[in-house]
Amino acid sequence: MDRTKASKLLEIYGRPTLVNKETGKSLVFARQNNKDVKEIEKMDDSTLVQRWKNLVWMNYIYGQSSLNDLQRIQLIELEMNTRPNINADKLDVWFKEAEAKQEKVEAIEIAKYEKEKLQDEDKVEFEEEVE
Repeated sequence: MDRTKASKLLEIYGRPTLVNKETGKSLVFARQNNKDVKEIEKMDDSTLVQRWKNLVWMNYIYGQSSLNDLQRIQLIELEMNTRPNINADKLDVWFKEAEAKQEKVEAIEIAKYEKEKLQDEDKVEFEEEVE
């Protein structure tokens, strides 16, 4: 992994902390650190790709984002760029296919919701007419 770029990523995201002035307790938001960089560097190619896919799916396709995960994705991508056996084109194809599948799922869910909404409106109108 390009350690200079990795250090910049760690620095950019920072280590934000909230401190309760009354109790003195603090809340530190999760961020990646040098220990995580070393862990990522030790992963074999298949583990690295699988972790990347899991994080990308949750953060970009499903939309459940966290800054910690986004930072980890970027660190994993830095490491993947140094691996000759990891094909970025295949990962791009995977991303587009996974995104398209999720869009279909969401379209089906929206259609179901709209259908139920119309049925509920029809039911209310019918009940009002009966009264």
